[in-house]
Amino acid sequence: MFEKYKILLGKTIEFAMQRQQANTIKCLIVIDKKDNFIGTLSDGDIRNAILKNKKLNNKIDSFVNRKSCFFYENNYQINELKKILRNKEFPYIPIINSKKKLVNIIDSKFFGGKIIEKTIDLPVVIMAGGKGTRLQPSTYILPKPLIPIQGKAIIEHIIVEFKKYGIQKYYVSINYKSTLIKAFFSELDLDCKIKFLNENKPLGTAGSLRLLEKNKIENFIVINCDTIIKTDFNEFLKFHKKNKNDISVIGSVDRLAIPYGVCEIGKNQKLKKIEEKPKIDFLANTGCYLINKKILKLIPKNKYYDFTDLITSAIKKKYKVGLYPIDKNEWIDVGNLDHINRINDL
Repeated sequence: MFEKYKILLGKTIEFAMQRQQANTIKCLIVIDKKDNFIGTLSDGDIRNAILKNKKLNNKIDSFVNRKSCFFYENNYQINELKKILRNKEFPYIPIINSKKKLVNIIDSKFFGGKIIEKTIDLPVVIMAGGKGTRLQPSTYILPKPLIPIQGKAIIEHIIVEFKKYGIQKYYVSINYKSTLIKAFFSELDLDCKIKFLNENKPLGTAGSLRLLEKNKIENFIVINCDTIIKTDFNEFLKFHKKNKNDISVIGSVDRLAIPYGVCEIGKNQKLKKIEEKPKIDFLANTGCYLINKKILKLIPKNKYYDFTDLITSAIKKKYKVGLYPIDKNEWIDVGNLDHINRINDL
């Protein structure tokens, strides 16, 4: 019982991430080999481990929250549990017996339904002005945002994900085949507000953001139109605000297996060793960001400017730039035809 919620001490970070993803569980219950309750391991605990440069094959033991909230059976009040679930943002509360064995889990379903997440009151800026060269020859006919995936345009998939969080206001930067994009939205009823940022010439993945300088909103979500993110954006926003970041970057945790033996050279060009088929952990930029309005002034007016340029400039000028790691399964890169064809074949 409750097996999908459990994870054994000694398991790796990679295993924990896979279990969370497979069961859509934000927080795992950590037990020892005798099935005793040890603590909990949340997605936030894993994120902090990754931000401390821990490897995916590191064990979870030192990242477990051993002071997590729990109650003993027959020694709690329902109202108390309900209050904690709502106010402390716990997904559930473990109930254990006197021998520290897990006997129950109390979550929002116990109270008759889902505890509603707070609606995100931020605009989303979708950068859709590029030519989509990685998707050629398809983009000779359709602009990248309108390439279909499983019966829907890429940009529609992006908006649908954000609408799950109650987001109603969207800015779409346009340049290449802009007439087609405008015509598409004129025929589509998404029950949200769409405004266009018209680029008179290509402005890169950040240039058109300068047009939002007079907007009164403090923070913006920015996303490239070739990326679909399925992470918890409430958690992303909390991370951004808690760390007081000026820019927060979503990075996808992944591991690259090199299919060769890798040679390591020492002094005097002598071979030190050969490591057979090593695996390298890395964080890939997904092309999704949360930015504070004040960094818009770093963007030159009406000039081609990529988001990597903006991040480099922000770091040099001592603005705070943070990285928010997500599992690789929470990011869908639809920037090349091979990826799109694989998705459409599912």
